[in-house]
Amino acid sequence: MLGILILPASASQIWEGTGRIVSGIGEGGSVELQLEFDGEIVKSLSGPPLDGIINREPSLNGVIKTKTATWQIERCGEDLCVNLQQYNPQQTVFYRLQPKK
Repeated sequence: MLGILILPASASQIWEGTGRIVSGIGEGGSVELQLEFDGEIVKSLSGPPLDGIINREPSLNGVIKTKTATWQIERCGEDLCVNLQQYNPQQTVFYRLQPKK
């Protein structure tokens, strides 16, 4: 079961991993993603562009909406699960990220 996203408040943290394209262009393919969390600011260092503020309201837990995509980010065990819905091209990607060591 997916849990609530909890990140350190003071230090930035980098998470990285591989994702699977589950629908749309390139379905079945693998893609890489690296995200940096600095408080509530989330930026992609590699992969699809993201520079946003994570919304932690109960009704939108771990959701970032941009002009090009919706990112749902949740804790799953020791990892982060990221479900990315891109609008153009229409594509859904599921990532499982681990903290960078």
